Amino acid sequence: MIKTKKSAILYSVLLSAALLVPTALVLVTNHNARSSWEGRALDKLPTISEVVKNPKAGFKQFDGFMNDHVGLGLQAIKLRRKMNFKALGVTGDKYIVSNSEGAYFLTAPFMQVERGSPFQWFGHNCNALVTDKITNQYRIFTTKSEAVLSKFGAKVIFTAVPTKSVLLADNLPKSTPQSIVESCKKIDAQNNGMMKVSRKLPDFNFYYPYDLFKARTKEDPKFFPNTAYHWAGESNWAFIEDFAKKENLSLSQVWPKGPCIPKKVRWDLGKLIGVETLTDGCNRDVRELRLEKNSRYGYPLNPESKFETVNLFALTNPYSANDKNAVLISNSFGPLVREQFASLFKTTYHVNLNALNDRDLKLLLHESDIMDVDYVVVIVADFHYPNFLGPIK
Repeated sequence: MIKTKKSAILYSVLLSAALLVPTALVLVTNHNARSSWEGRALDKLPTISEVVKNPKAGFKQFDGFMNDHVGLGLQAIKLRRKMNFKALGVTGDKYIVSNSEGAYFLTAPFMQVERGSPFQWFGHNCNALVTDKITNQYRIFTTKSEAVLSKFGAKVIFTAVPTKSVLLADNLPKSTPQSIVESCKKIDAQNNGMMKVSRKLPDFNFYYPYDLFKARTKEDPKFFPNTAYHWAGESNWAFIEDFAKKENLSLSQVWPKGPCIPKKVRWDLGKLIGVETLTDGCNRDVRELRLEKNSRYGYPLNPESKFETVNLFALTNPYSANDKNAVLISNSFGPLVREQFASLFKTTYHVNLNALNDRDLKLLLHESDIMDVDYVVVIVADFHYPNFLGPIK
């Protein structure tokens, strides 16, 4: 009889426990959030009949399901990038590229299975978005969404954030196809897609501060740091200052006017992809706004609803100079500016569509009084229209 060492038994138990952790976490992982973040539908678990009918396709789908749903999957991907970068100086992903200064750019949606080019977003903004066909689609979709939102009586404003391809054409990675670089360099206030949309809808509340961002970025690279994915630096502060001016809203009584103090920072792109770059930064302290925040606010639904509440991010502001309330609807660009935005109002509810499924969005619109506010403002990046608000009906 072979004797088993206690150390081997202990090792086997520990290894088995470690291997069970990702599997167990499948049950508690927010798969909807990952699907929204990566902009794609995750692979579904194949049925027994699908496997029997086509074993090769069935097992391939099962592999995809495991890759998409295993616990700690995103963390494992980030770890792989970080180790690859430490050893070889590259991330190993063709849609995460750097320029000569080492600033990283995300050029296409995460894990998009079918992408003709890793520079999809750059090409979209600088080529596709300037065509009449695309801008007309944007106009149609935003008009439909506005028709739904305006029924509730609030002033509806659509806003778009100018992003890197239209602001930093001279500082794009060298691996960017030259045709795209040249197209991005030709973008101006006349042919910019979002500017064209706003001109085609003169009576539509559409705010896109292209001229402001273009001028400020040229003056100061830290205004919209190229090592950030979402807007950062002074850009979101300037956005709110200009937005408030156009809407005749007073800034908060405790609005930090700066100047901001330059320092070395790690912007959000590193947190997203797992490889961080230390760079110059300049930002004001959002804590000075003194907002009261509730990240899991349960908004009550109508009594006849079979559901009870929907969780939102709620902010109250004792220092607002305006006696008004607002709803902010956004994608992942919203959390980076919601506090500055909320400082303009008494109460603000943030609806982050990346963290809210279609059902809950419809419940909020039709089985609650959340829209009983003065302003409904939509904030997304300029590459996210036209079907960003597709679920709204």
